[in-house]
Amino acid sequence: MSLPLPNGKYNPGLTRPKEDSVPTEDRLPTISEKDMREMMRQDPFITFAQVPIAEVRMNCLKVIGDTGRCFPKLAEQAPGWLEFFLEQEDIQLASKLLNVWLYHYCHTKESLASAVNSALAVAADPKLARDIVREVFSREVCSQVSREISAYWNTPRLHPFLEACLIPVLSRSFYDKEKSVVRRALNVICEAGDTSMLPRLAALHASYCELHKKELDASARNTFALSQKIGAKVFEMVIVECIDYLVGLRKQEIEQWRVFKNLLNASARNIGIPHPKLRPKYPSPQQANSANPATVGLAICEAEEVKDKNRLINLLGGLTVTLIGDGIKDSQVYALTPAGTTEVGGIVGRFDQNLECLFRLEGLEGMEGKKRYRLLVHATKPVLEIRPTLLCTLTGYVNFA
Repeated sequence: MSLPLPNGKYNPGLTRPKEDSVPTEDRLPTISEKDMREMMRQDPFITFAQVPIAEVRMNCLKVIGDTGRCFPKLAEQAPGWLEFFLEQEDIQLASKLLNVWLYHYCHTKESLASAVNSALAVAADPKLARDIVREVFSREVCSQVSREISAYWNTPRLHPFLEACLIPVLSRSFYDKEKSVVRRALNVICEAGDTSMLPRLAALHASYCELHKKELDASARNTFALSQKIGAKVFEMVIVECIDYLVGLRKQEIEQWRVFKNLLNASARNIGIPHPKLRPKYPSPQQANSANPATVGLAICEAEEVKDKNRLINLLGGLTVTLIGDGIKDSQVYALTPAGTTEVGGIVGRFDQNLECLFRLEGLEGMEGKKRYRLLVHATKPVLEIRPTLLCTLTGYVNFA
């Protein structure tokens, strides 16, 4: 078997293929199958770029995936080729190239997030067909983010993409492929434990039930009506299960906080503060950018009728709060009232004279997307009549714009 070779007009160093790089068989030399195998063995990505035959290109990508080698031109040229195949609506080659780029290439945690972000920049191109983009990218991107879930918080373009993947829920009817896209987005959100998505998912559920009210409420008078009702109900339950899972995560934190508050109140009474009614302030979502640093943390409202505030300050002196950020570096966190270190890492603070333990997020140049942070409250001395231990974990979110 002989295969055509390119006529030299295509420069494999380009990041995007040109139309005149597609050769015609009457003006090109040919290559034997043996020589083709040798070309693919030496550098399958260059072969992929130079031989514009779908079967050859698919085989080249399979070889790259099987060998696990890093090819210098792959990361550089993948965005251009991906855009080219999507414009041609070649789902198979686009999917395989994206899979090889994200899964089989030599990625660290950081470089995977960067590659996903670069790929999603291609997905955001308004010239491309939205349904094809969602189908291709949801399958490959969601799969790789699930494999390394830290990428969820380190990929700025991921959250807008997942929001776009949920849009088909707002349609009166959508196909099985679209349902798969929505399921993948919901699965990644749940795997990341992103409870900040609860309001959005609740709104989607309400809209879905309103759009499908007829099917959900209808009696099964015949097999067609029964099929419609089952189909609508099954997908409604998918959304409900995701909401319930995230609500469960939030309830765990709320229960931890309730136990901590009760312990704090009991300890206050033990040192002579009657009916303290301590009301800790829970962290709320923040918006931040390089010109608007965020301040997050805990503030415990002063107990009613406390004449000697120092007694309450002494009580809180037995506590530390550690901030650990997903996608927020320690160097970007400054404790307003610092306190030592802990084995779990992160930045450690303590409560000040205002009964607050606050952290300032600074040096935010280049920060984008949604980041999650956790506040770990520890007892560090027996003031709370228990051994030093983790009392509760609170979760907050910062949106960088």
